[in-house]
Amino acid sequence: NLQLADNAKIQLGTGNDFEIYHDSSNNQSIIKESGASVLKLMGSDLRLSNADNSKDYLQANDGAEVSLYHNGSKKFETSSTGISVTGDIAVSGHVDLEDDKWVKLGTGDDFQLGHTSNLNYIDIHADLLIRNDTEVMMDFNRNAGIELWYDGAKKFETSSVGATVHGQLTA
Repeated sequence: NLQLADNAKIQLGTGNDFEIYHDSSNNQSIIKESGASVLKLMGSDLRLSNADNSKDYLQANDGAEVSLYHNGSKKFETSSTGISVTGDIAVSGHVDLEDDKWVKLGTGDDFQLGHTSNLNYIDIHADLLIRNDTEVMMDFNRNAGIELWYDGAKKFETSSVGATVHGQLTA
């Protein structure tokens, strides 16, 4: 065993660029690369875990996925096809997608938003309801009609034979 007192450092490199030590005044154990080099950790698989090794923070597997954990629960994982996220995603900026890329929602991707260089798409494979917090504003019924609402009351609807106005029509 190599034992050093608090704040004593293991220093490596000609200019002592690499250090391992315990800073007792700040209650921190530190691995530090202070030169122009890169700090590189190497291994077949890499784990960053809590002190009693009961929960991982990060797992990196050789030739496979990298996973991030929160309190022992996997939240982010890479794969050969992209990433998987478990839980909510909070974005403080915006999300950019290139032309001809789609946002797909639902288990069967039954609601899709897309854009080409000159055309925007909303592709739905189920009914579509547009509402504010408490009231329906528009209701698109797949293979049926479209309804427009005002202040909780239906004002216009289409059907197989035409359209119906509920209330006064002003032209």
